[in-house]
Amino acid sequence: MAHITNRGACGYTFKLPVKYRLLYWLVMFCSGAVAQTGGYNFDNVNGVPGISGISVTAVVQDSTGYIWLGTVDGLKKFDGYTATTYRHKTDDRYSLADNEIVSLCVDADNNIWAGTINGLSVLNRKTNLFQSFMHAGNSNSGICGNVITGLTKDAEGNILVATYDGGLCIARKDNNTYSFTKTYRAINTSAPVLTQLFSTCFDASKNLWAATESGLFFFSKDGTVLKKFTAAGNSGTNITNSSVFKLWPMNDGSVWISGKGMLDRITCDPGNNNRFTVRHFLPFVAGTRNLNSWNINDFIIDRHNNGWIATNDFGIIKFSLAIDSVYNVERYQSNEMTANSLGSSLCNDLFEDKTGTVWIGTEKGVSKYIPAKKRFSEYMKPAPLQTGRDILAILHDNRRRTWIGYDADTILVTDMHNNKRLDMQLKLPGLQKNLIDQVNCVIQGADNSIYIGTLLQGVFVLKDTRGNLEKRQNWRQLNRQNTPELISNDIFCFAKDTAGNIWIGTYKGACKYLPATGKLIPVYTSPTKKAMPGYSVFAIACDSKGNALCGTDDGLVMLKTDGSTTVYRHIASDTTSISHDQVNCIYTTKNGQVFVGTKTGLNLFDMATGSFKRITANEGSFEESVRSIQEDHLGNLWLGTYHGLVKYNRQLHTLHTYTTVDGLASDQFLNNACAIDDAGKMYFGSKKGLVVFDPAAVAADTNTYPVVITNIKILNTGLDATGDTALQQQFNVYRSLHLDYSQNFLSFEFAALNYNNSSSGYMYMMEGLDKDWIKAGTKRFADYTAIKPGTYFFKVKAANSDGVWNNTPAMLKIVITPPWWQTWWFYLLMSCTITAIVYAVYRIRINQLMKLYNLRSNIAKDLHDDVGSALSSISLLSNMAQQGKTTAHLQPQEIFSRIGDTSKKMIDLMDDIVWSVNPDNDRFANMLVRMREYAAEMLEAKEIDFSFSADTNTGDLKIPMQMRKDYFLIYKEAINNLAKYACASNAAICITHRTKALVTIIQDDGKGFDPRMVHAGNGLKNMQQRAAHLKASLKIDTAPARGTTITLTMVVP
Repeated sequence: MAHITNRGACGYTFKLPVKYRLLYWLVMFCSGAVAQTGGYNFDNVNGVPGISGISVTAVVQDSTGYIWLGTVDGLKKFDGYTATTYRHKTDDRYSLADNEIVSLCVDADNNIWAGTINGLSVLNRKTNLFQSFMHAGNSNSGICGNVITGLTKDAEGNILVATYDGGLCIARKDNNTYSFTKTYRAINTSAPVLTQLFSTCFDASKNLWAATESGLFFFSKDGTVLKKFTAAGNSGTNITNSSVFKLWPMNDGSVWISGKGMLDRITCDPGNNNRFTVRHFLPFVAGTRNLNSWNINDFIIDRHNNGWIATNDFGIIKFSLAIDSVYNVERYQSNEMTANSLGSSLCNDLFEDKTGTVWIGTEKGVSKYIPAKKRFSEYMKPAPLQTGRDILAILHDNRRRTWIGYDADTILVTDMHNNKRLDMQLKLPGLQKNLIDQVNCVIQGADNSIYIGTLLQGVFVLKDTRGNLEKRQNWRQLNRQNTPELISNDIFCFAKDTAGNIWIGTYKGACKYLPATGKLIPVYTSPTKKAMPGYSVFAIACDSKGNALCGTDDGLVMLKTDGSTTVYRHIASDTTSISHDQVNCIYTTKNGQVFVGTKTGLNLFDMATGSFKRITANEGSFEESVRSIQEDHLGNLWLGTYHGLVKYNRQLHTLHTYTTVDGLASDQFLNNACAIDDAGKMYFGSKKGLVVFDPAAVAADTNTYPVVITNIKILNTGLDATGDTALQQQFNVYRSLHLDYSQNFLSFEFAALNYNNSSSGYMYMMEGLDKDWIKAGTKRFADYTAIKPGTYFFKVKAANSDGVWNNTPAMLKIVITPPWWQTWWFYLLMSCTITAIVYAVYRIRINQLMKLYNLRSNIAKDLHDDVGSALSSISLLSNMAQQGKTTAHLQPQEIFSRIGDTSKKMIDLMDDIVWSVNPDNDRFANMLVRMREYAAEMLEAKEIDFSFSADTNTGDLKIPMQMRKDYFLIYKEAINNLAKYACASNAAICITHRTKALVTIIQDDGKGFDPRMVHAGNGLKNMQQRAAHLKASLKIDTAPARGTTITLTMVVP
């Protein structure tokens, strides 16, 4: 299907619905594939659900840094790791208008505008809800059409909405309400009706341009000039094709226009709005004038002034722009055999993000062009290297030629004389047949001879390097057959000493070749002349004194000029020993430092002390297998390892690893295959070809990338999955969360919006819990459990792969509300309650003490009043009896009788006091027993028949001591009076328990008395006083000859 794309001030893409696609069926036929000439590898977003393999029609980036992708399956928000999908839902009025998105735009409020084939939707980033708009027939109040082909933001922040089926309208926002103004006749009434619109844009002078199916329209900003451009226009101002799809404004006021078989640049004369110039560029870019099959879906110019063309079937065309000319044209297409080619040759949309990465929306996902990865390139010519051969040997000679050895019987020579590259495949002469062909090493001698070491074939020496390199007379072969002194035909490495001698490392040892005499001297061989561990020499280096270091599979061997040999091996308990016995490479720097690469890292060798310093990485140990070492012009060491290319900054003592993620074709580098040329360009041999780069261009990434908190899991449930819209709004709008005390198990997910595929490092902290930042490495989540109620601030910041930190962290406020028993008001209430309890206990204690004091006072009073008076009376009567003082009424016998009566009263009184204070008598049942006994004692002595009755529930009553005492004394006084004065024959005592009242009735059939005639006496008076003290009611019902009834009603607890 045809893809028509459009870009104005914002990036967007349009895929026409079926009824409009018929207009473009001709562009579906392509003349043939265009070969890919560029060597750049694209990064395809694979393995991300919702993005991989789907048709991407529009790409934009919001102010936060998120990438938004318009697809045929909805809107996607991408953070570099995961994608969030927004789709249309029939039963949700706040969902996307339609899943097939045509165009995208970001407004001033960071809201996302999505134009679909069936309406316009605006995603409010605060509420995360869509507001959709549909064309309503002939209404002039809404959008003018439903197929939204283009969205452009003007200088005032309004959005121009271009539609294919209804023209152009302007969306304005006022108090969170959107209004649409139709501009069918864009500027004035004489303007034509704009239909079948694809895009709009404003040029540098704020003039409006509109791309339509029938031509290009120009409207001056003051509304005075209207101009239409078509393919049939006047010479000099006609455009290539009337079907204009895309517009790209330039700062100089010109506008690039693209469409079917067209890439033109039109310029309006700043001094005359009626004067225009049109230039046609596609024939120069495409390299052909047969443009009928070319359909340009999108066009942009990046920050480096490179033009990018997205085509319907020819993939991507990239070119450099200089004034009005183009150069360095590169073409890229999809190739299923190449993992890092374009996702599809049908490219819909182009977009450059804030870091300069170019995003390419294709029919099968989205691809990225990351400029930083261009710093590493591959040498792909001639044909043998195009298959990704193992590069085993590299030499840059003094004639600016580069010699490249690989697994073949030839060596490649690249001559850069006079800035012209000449590639020559040089076949090694005199090779025996049916033997393994492989060039392992190459070196240039002091006499300019070239030495080439091979596997199984010995050494080839090219004497004259100025003339014909293929001339047989200039070659000499050294092998075991013609030179028995050569220990082995398996040559692994070379080295050159200060005397110009060539040291040769072989499978069975080392020997030295003297060019001046042609003599070959074995210098390090096994005792048995056979291969033994420690005698296979993989690396050699010579110092200024003529000593040689040999790297073997069993340690580092030093061959001294005096003939002695020292072997350095790894000792587990000695950190100053070499890190591993397998030595891969040895390198001497310009300042004389010796570095040794082993199977487990890099070592700095101190030849004076024989000790080693192991080079460590920023975050700890560095244990990569170092296969090759090369110093650049700045003194940095570049290490070829089996897991990437490592830059070691000797001044800062930092190590940085570059891998395929950074643009390398391979992570696996080979032994001693490295070199540097006169210009400082470096060459490293890998398992997939030759890597060439300028170390000055491989600068540290100084960009900082925003970090965002992408999701929060509460009790292991994602925020979106909770269904709590209030929490979601808090997170989206206020960047805070208010949680219940039970929601205190939290997991935070975060991401640095770094789309360069380079690893990011993270640090986070929970302010209020963590005392310092926690290093998370590349881990993108943080878990917290059993968080106590309180207010916290979760912060996270990110660093790029070069360790440059973004010091503006993402922050989220977390408020965990305490349970009601941990709130301030509960603490206040509890404080007040405890204070009240303490005070109450204090008062109770005081009251108890006061009661005890009153009890003691009452007892003392009783003892003083009753017992004291009784004892005084007894004392007085005793004195009278003792002195013999008598009267007519008081004879000795009467005195002793009174003494006895008084003593008995005193005993009864003491018994009453002791009984009343005894806590065992608190139960009223004990009181009833004592009352019955007392009545029996008093009344039976007077031969008075009596009955005693009490309700059964009265026995369980508990009467306080003082109340019990006063009650019993009233009862006792009443019984005593009945016995003494009533002259009764019968008496009845009845005790009943009513609601909170104890009623005691004492009734007799005695002579009674007239209350009015009763003289004031202590008996009745005491009874009334005690009743008042009890707050009880005492009633005496009596009359002469009628008996007496006493009723005591007392409130009981």
